[in-house]
Amino acid sequence: MQKRYDSLKANSLRERNSYQKEIDAATKRIAEWEARYKAEQNRAKELHRLAYPERYRLSSGAELVSGWIPNRMYPSLSITTLFHGTEFKNTSYNLSQNLLDKYDSGALTLHELVNELFEPWEQVDESQHSLLAIALQTAAGGIPTPHVGTGAGGSSSDLPWNDNDKDKYQKTKFKGRR
Repeated sequence: MQKRYDSLKANSLRERNSYQKEIDAATKRIAEWEARYKAEQNRAKELHRLAYPERYRLSSGAELVSGWIPNRMYPSLSITTLFHGTEFKNTSYNLSQNLLDKYDSGALTLHELVNELFEPWEQVDESQHSLLAIALQTAAGGIPTPHVGTGAGGSSSDLPWNDNDKDKYQKTKFKGRR
């Protein structure tokens, strides 16, 4: 009886080892196929970028560093752009389900989604926006007029509602005994 048991056990181990060899070979083939598939997919993406460069540019001329949609239930798009060495972050909360579906299906690239949701001046910060405005005005054939000033100045007025002159128009308080 023991011989029969040992014989069955040995046959079972041999069979298991042969199946394991087949499983290992199949796993290796799958890994090789996945590597080839990923390489082809990356090559196709690269060729698509070369064939349609306008789909991978921001309308502001800035470089898109990152863009992500943190919540699919209440979609918003947060972006980080780089323009002349300065990073800028912005978030749009008006991402419609229609645009999200187009982006998820691959009909829109991330750059196109950003261009759809953000105006060019919203893709860069204020100082970058003034540089962008000058560049666009020059590209359109106009004469650029840069903004000059520090932004710290203000206007003054002699009108009665001016805060600086509020003491002039108030009644003097009586400072004696009653």
